[in-house]
Amino acid sequence: MNFRKPEGWKAARMGMEEDLKVLVESVLSSRCEGQTIELKAAHEGTPKVYDTLSSFSNQNDGGVIVFGIDESLGFRPVGVFDPQRLQKDVTDQCAEMEPAVRPTFATVSLGGAILVGAYIPGQLMGSRPVYRRTAGVTRGTYVRVGDADAKMNANELYEIEAFKSGARDDVSTTPVSTREMLDSDLVSSFAAKAAEERPHMAHRSDEEVLSLVGAERNGVPTLAGMMTLSAYPQQAYPNLCVTAIAVAGNSIGRGEEGERFLDNKRYEGPISQMVEDAMAFVRRNTKTRVIIAAGRRMDEPEYPENAVREILINSLMYGA
Repeated sequence: MNFRKPEGWKAARMGMEEDLKVLVESVLSSRCEGQTIELKAAHEGTPKVYDTLSSFSNQNDGGVIVFGIDESLGFRPVGVFDPQRLQKDVTDQCAEMEPAVRPTFATVSLGGAILVGAYIPGQLMGSRPVYRRTAGVTRGTYVRVGDADAKMNANELYEIEAFKSGARDDVSTTPVSTREMLDSDLVSSFAAKAAEERPHMAHRSDEEVLSLVGAERNGVPTLAGMMTLSAYPQQAYPNLCVTAIAVAGNSIGRGEEGERFLDNKRYEGPISQMVEDAMAFVRRNTKTRVIIAAGRRMDEPEYPENAVREILINSLMYGA
């Protein structure tokens, strides 16, 4: 009995190879990797790519590992030692992942060099984290950061598990918290803004609004409610604060006179207050350049304030 490949198989294969060729040409032009592109020189054997298999699998878009380009030689196409053997070796590495990774391969010839692309699909959140089985979850799970593979930290692993289990820290409560700890002015302002932005809440009481948005559960303020609507949430969560330190060099104790740090402050209060206090700390401990242009004076901070504010907010809201 003769086996015939389904209609469209050849066209699909040719499409993958054409896509790989376009991708390679783009990489050679830009001379860089990226969030979904990893380059490996494989002219002397198959490199270990467990970290990249994990990081690509743990992001929605997945990624492509291109074998046969040597970044250390100025992104020169050097080809692979044996395309068929390489695909088998990479497939064997994929089988060591948990859950197993299913790559798709394509090959392309460029200037006499044979390049191989391994397309790694991104896994749904419910199937993550993807890690090397022999290394274990904590040591074998990676996330893609720009063009590098970084070991996934405890917070990132927790977020995945929390998603899978349906857990939400923001709506958790503690026996210490009480309704009286919420600031009445903050509550009224929040409820009024919620009613303005969400018409269906316009005729709700403040208590109903707090319950609907998750700031309160059964009359008890949640973690989110305390951190945004209490004047001093640290009475229930004493460790949820901001500690700001300014150092002379790249680490504590690197000053010219051996000083450990130049400034050190602890900020408490709701998230909005801590953000403003931390922003003031950054302004106080960074330089500002004065620019005179077209007869006008402009102050340019050492670090863009919008970027600093976004980093602070993300850190406080998501524990990044």
